[in-house]
Amino acid sequence: RHDSYFVPIAQSLPLEWIDQSGRGGQLLMALLNEAAHGHFAGVREAINALDDELRTEAARLSAESYAGKDDEKDILPRANMILKSFHGRHVQALMRSLDARIASTSRDDVATLNQLQSEKIALRKSHATPPTLTAA
Repeated sequence: RHDSYFVPIAQSLPLEWIDQSGRGGQLLMALLNEAAHGHFAGVREAINALDDELRTEAARLSAESYAGKDDEKDILPRANMILKSFHGRHVQALMRSLDARIASTSRDDVATLNQLQSEKIALRKSHATPPTLTAA
């Protein structure tokens, strides 16, 4: 049931937003990569194509996850909430980077400061429009 949402999520979520410093992030990146590049027949099949360590991580995460039954009407809002969360974290990181660049720019360099402020305004506007999935 969740497989039908996996490819649209992979197509909506830029892969560079995935933090691969942990095993969970590496697993998510591998699965999204499979889905984004057309090699996706389902989560189980994609997991079987991974290396042993990532399959072990998938089994560990699966055992820890909520095992209740999802209502079909709850899946799309949950997927959109996840996309919004990834988008928010990405925008926050970019905002911190811009703030650091603004702070390190000389006050006399008005053109650069104006450009950085314009980028910050555009980024703030993009924060209000995260990627979303719509019902098929």
